[in-house]
This record gives sequence, structure tokens and C-alpha cells, in this order.
Amino acid sequence: MGKVLLVFLSLFILAGCNDSKRPAPYGLDWNITEEQITKTNYFEGNGGTPHSYNIKVETPDFENGTYSLFFSNNKLVEIQSIYYAMDDEVKTHRILNYYRIDFNAKYGNPIIDEQQKYTDCGTAFCPVNRKVYQYDDVILGVSLYENFVQERLVIISYYDKNYFLNKLKR
Repeated sequence: MGKVLLVFLSLFILAGCNDSKRPAPYGLDWNITEEQITKTNYFEGNGGTPHSYNIKVETPDFENGTYSLFFSNNKLVEIQSIYYAMDDEVKTHRILNYYRIDFNAKYGNPIIDEQQKYTDCGTAFCPVNRKVYQYDDVILGVSLYENFVQERLVIISYYDKNYFLNKLKR
């Protein structure tokens, strides 16, 4: 009886420790708080909006990137990598292909695959192409934005699934 109880208790503890949420990228933890991030080696400074922070990370050989964390209710809900103002189409597609190939291999086909062409954006950046993937409780996005002078932004986003779904409702 003691062995059965011990096995049952071990399974119960292991089941409780199993977190189905995919680990956050760049060695981060989805459970990190705003206060904790400011005390890490990642921290570079406050972002441009409340509850956002700029971080420094090791990346796959891409320059001109900005890496930001966004919090809601003191919980990490979004991680963004932004590669900006690239007028080099070859470099832009190298970055896009790196993430798309990586995400397709790891997560399968995207759950959202949109292509759009806007002609009235002016100097603002408009979305041109977006692919969204899901892995357990994490949503991953790869998006390309352009403006009228063909400058490009590539945005790689990692979202907490519930935060992403609430963001879509707005």
C-alpha cells in the first residue's frame, strides 16, 4: 500500500509541475515580473509605452533590431523583435525566411496567413504579410510592414495566448 501511495503521490507532483506553456524566447521566462526584468542583464531601459521595456539579446546574426517586452497586470504577455527601416530587400527576406522556416519546422503550418497590399499608408508602415503560429499557450507571429518608399519592418512577436485573443477582440 505504501508503494502505491508513493507512486500516486509522485505522479501527482509531476503532473502539477508540467507547464504546457512553451518557454519564452531568448532565455526569458513567461512568469517574470516587471520588477524582476529591470534587475536582469537583459534590461536596457524603459520602452516607449507604459509597461514596456527594451532588452538586449543574442540573435541569429541580424543587425538593427529592437527587442521589447510588454507586461499586463505585472505579467509578461508579449515579446517583440523589430528589424526596422530596411531598404535592403535581400536582407529583409533573409530575416523573414529564417523565422518562417524555423517556425514552420517547429510549429507546422500557420493558423493565419495573410497577404495585403495597401496604397494609402503615406509615411506610416502598413502590414503586407503576416503569418501566425500557435504552440500550446504561445502565439508566434512573423509580419512584414512597408511604407510608400519601400522601407521595411520585420516584426517577430511572441504572445501569451490569452493576451493575444483579447487583443484581437479590441
